[in-house]
Amino acid sequence: MPLVQDKLNVVGEFHSESGPRRAMEARFCLAKTRSPNYWRENEFPDLHQEVSSRARRGQGHGGAQGADLMELRAAHAASLLVEKTTELSATAAKLAGVARVMTPKIYRLFNEKINAVHRFRVRAAGGWRPTRTTELNTAAAAIFDGTEHACQAYLDATPDLSTLTLSAQSAAAQAFADGLNAVSGQLDVLKNAVGATGLGNDPTALAAHVQAQRSAFMGLAAGMSSQLGVWKIGQGHIDDLTSGRSKIDMSRANFVTRDDFIQEFTDWVREEVARKRAREQQAQQPTQQIT
Repeated sequence: MPLVQDKLNVVGEFHSESGPRRAMEARFCLAKTRSPNYWRENEFPDLHQEVSSRARRGQGHGGAQGADLMELRAAHAASLLVEKTTELSATAAKLAGVARVMTPKIYRLFNEKINAVHRFRVRAAGGWRPTRTTELNTAAAAIFDGTEHACQAYLDATPDLSTLTLSAQSAAAQAFADGLNAVSGQLDVLKNAVGATGLGNDPTALAAHVQAQRSAFMGLAAGMSSQLGVWKIGQGHIDDLTSGRSKIDMSRANFVTRDDFIQEFTDWVREEVARKRAREQQAQQPTQQIT
């Protein structure tokens, strides 16, 4: 599905992929839609916002609530982090019960898992800010802070494999597992905040539920908006909308997958490069003298 000029284009992306090339994507979208409007996922205004010309160009909204509700963003980020810490906690509990000190390979692999969770935590923490719901803010902060503290405490307790004793390894791993289990204890608050009390104690199910809710609100906002241009959102939300998991009327906006966008964007970049080379070659040709 190509970009169009007469509707809002809601376009899927991988955030880490599109982030470094925002300016180029905005140029492409302007060329295709004839609209300067280009919004990142969290920038699209809801129906009650007064949108300035600067905001319409994707420069933010002064902290106002956007179409991608912050309560759902916070709960989604926190539930995804709990999903990862739950897996890590199970590994730590097993490590606490082993009868020998880790081999260098296991030591390295386990630390890599911890660092991967830490990196995810940093990225996810940048995706939300305090909401209007105090209980949700407290639970999300406890999840993010608790994960950081548990990971750092384990790394501090096991800095050097060559001096690590079995008793120190077991104590550090058990404390690590307990700390991450305490993080998981915040799930009930998250579930209550987003009305998902029937999902049990499964962070994966909660993350999927909240993602679908976010997708539905995005789709509704797109369909009811009079804006034109391009709104970039995560491809997972496009999948929710196009698959029917988030049931909305999709006739009033143009929904474009990340793959379709990449194909059109790549073709445009190639054309731009070819035009630039043609101009350079023309400029290098000697001017003919008129006699």
